[in-house]
Amino acid sequence: MIKEAYVSFEVAKLLKEKGFNELCGRYYSSQFNEMRTVGDICMMSWNSISDEYEYISIPTHQMAMAWLREIYHLEINITFGFPFIDGKQQYKYFWSIVRVCDNHLEYPMDDPNSAYYNEEMADSYEDAVEAALKYCLEKIIK
Repeated sequence: MIKEAYVSFEVAKLLKEKGFNELCGRYYSSQFNEMRTVGDICMMSWNSISDEYEYISIPTHQMAMAWLREIYHLEINITFGFPFIDGKQQYKYFWSIVRVCDNHLEYPMDDPNSAYYNEEMADSYEDAVEAALKYCLEKIIK
């Protein structure tokens, strides 16, 4: 079954620290110490209640990636391949970060010493997105 992929609670906290405060279908409420679904009343007054209690938006991967593109001009690229691991070829996902500048793109492979360069693998597309989001929020965005 196909379902929406939401960021982890850890990534949601990092997003909030970096300024993400968009209305999402799910959020964490410190008042109730649990994850909840946004209801119609909450949707109408998100900004006022998110200041009163600690509410943390939990966006989908797509929404978090769109926010990174719009606010920080960072693209997360996911690709796949068949690396050899312990002598066996395995299907894995790879991610990289590309900064979109006014007149060029900064690719991670251009400078292996840059903050954008990484060679991590993941077992699923969603795991790769989650790792890339976390990397951006911890290492690139100050």
